[in-house]
Amino acid sequence: MEMTRPLPNRPLVRRHWKPWPMEGQLRDCTVVQGEIPADLCGTLYRIGPNPRYASLSGTYNGWMGDGMMHAMTIAGGKAYYRNRWVRTPKFNAEDKAGRAVFDYVLPMKFPLLAIGMEITRDNPESRGVASGSCNTSMTMHDGQLLAWGEGQSTPTLIDPLTLETLGFPEWTKKLGDCMVEKVDEYGYGGGHPRVCPQTGDVLFYTIDVKQPYLTIHIVDTKSGALRSIPLDSPYPSYIHDFMITRDHAIAIVSPITMSQDRVRHGGGLFTWEPDRGTHVAVVPRDPAGGAPFWVEVDKNCYCLHPQNAYVQDGKIILDGPQFPIVPVPCDGLDPWKQFKDLKSFMERWEIDLATKTMKRRQTDDRNVELPQCDRRYQGLPYRYGYNLWTAGDLNDYSFNAVLRYDMETGATDIHHFRDQDTACEPLFAPRRPDAPEGDGYLMTYVYRPEQDRSDFIILDAKNLTGEPVATIALPHRVPFSAHGWWGDGIAA
Repeated sequence: MEMTRPLPNRPLVRRHWKPWPMEGQLRDCTVVQGEIPADLCGTLYRIGPNPRYASLSGTYNGWMGDGMMHAMTIAGGKAYYRNRWVRTPKFNAEDKAGRAVFDYVLPMKFPLLAIGMEITRDNPESRGVASGSCNTSMTMHDGQLLAWGEGQSTPTLIDPLTLETLGFPEWTKKLGDCMVEKVDEYGYGGGHPRVCPQTGDVLFYTIDVKQPYLTIHIVDTKSGALRSIPLDSPYPSYIHDFMITRDHAIAIVSPITMSQDRVRHGGGLFTWEPDRGTHVAVVPRDPAGGAPFWVEVDKNCYCLHPQNAYVQDGKIILDGPQFPIVPVPCDGLDPWKQFKDLKSFMERWEIDLATKTMKRRQTDDRNVELPQCDRRYQGLPYRYGYNLWTAGDLNDYSFNAVLRYDMETGATDIHHFRDQDTACEPLFAPRRPDAPEGDGYLMTYVYRPEQDRSDFIILDAKNLTGEPVATIALPHRVPFSAHGWWGDGIAA
């Protein structure tokens, strides 16, 4: 990997975050334990930050890293792996220059506050080029595979077989700014879309430092129609993820505020302002369903990734791990104190649609994150949630166990990896399209630090305590990737 300077010694480029410097493919990957299920057929797509060049500023945060896609195809009892960078405008400009070209305006005092969504100084090589990296998540709908990212990232079409970058959907021309102004005809999308399993609609959000601070978007992928719903958010909040029900979009506005003016004066893009309070936006998806409304939360929190939500008996039920403070560096806070002993615990929120009030309760005392459900039940009543768990301290966002919640009984099932291993978000694949909820497999990459490489693990979702169904050994590491998508039946 060519670099004009070495990457800085930061946690997000070490160990399981360490970038992988090349693209390639491996056919007939080696199964070192168990057998690949004969009834499992599809491709697991994952994406995460993988910087190709060291930044001009000499610092780094994950938002800056070029998006690298990883695809593991399972079919006929065999496995086929390939990886490829997303060819964003940023990637192409830096590929042409042979080095990084974006000169971010960064905090003067604490380089750790550098995010990668700050304004940039004028530079002929980056002028008119969006700085987004498209490195956050992937979705598949109507046969289209898309890569998504935060900041100046435009949702990007990807060939599901070759991982070739195909360009932008036509509806992205209708999108606006996100954190910074548009530089071309294409607008920006959020990093965490949700695909409705009943309608096929894709829902996502955009955030901005100027009004409207928060906008919910709904795409009908069959027609390409885009409907945007601007909200009267009380302040510009950094929102990383949101949730849907069959009839609603739900966004949690926590008091991590964003300001490019603060950046211009030498400060950080984000700061924590607890006096602003935490608020929940409930947005009807049907235009005839009434106006959006806000619900106040009794105590500040930050939901980095919700697990699922649905409507029952006139109430929205939302499950998700909650942090007491945002797990992102903030101006004015000592990061070593902010992140010390920081944990997120699963909570259940009940939002009364008639009274527009809510109740919340903690349902577990284990430190969990990156929750998932069977996506056939996204936005619908469901039973099982799948999370990563660490039995120790949350160190560099490292998790060594997969935990399944039974949301009806409260029972849990856990698969432990070795203490120093790091697993990625567990993704569920049903045993067959009409299989009951929970009847299928969980798949994850697990980084083995003593060998500096990764294994692809297939678990029985109904029996996590047992041995893996199969362990597929890779000769190289797959850097930690927070999010992905199971493409059922997609086999190269």
